[in-house]
Amino acid sequence: MTFSSPFGYTHTQGLEGTFITDLVLQILSFVAHNERDNIRQRQREIAAAKARGVKFGRRVKPTPDNFRGTGETVEQQTNL
Repeated sequence: MTFSSPFGYTHTQGLEGTFITDLVLQILSFVAHNERDNIRQRQREIAAAKARGVKFGRRVKPTPDNFRGTGETVEQQTNL
């Protein structure tokens, strides 16, 4: 939601403006509260999975056998 929309403009006079402003703020508060609950639940799930030994992230890729010499080869080619 942007503040250029009529719902983001909170300076409307009268009962209708106050009602709309209060309604929008209540809805945003409800959405934020639910989002916080979802984040906390997900964090509990992640902590429980880690306690069970689940590993997160990408798998470790083995280093190629010729990896150590590759930098020296490139360095030699650029000095020519």
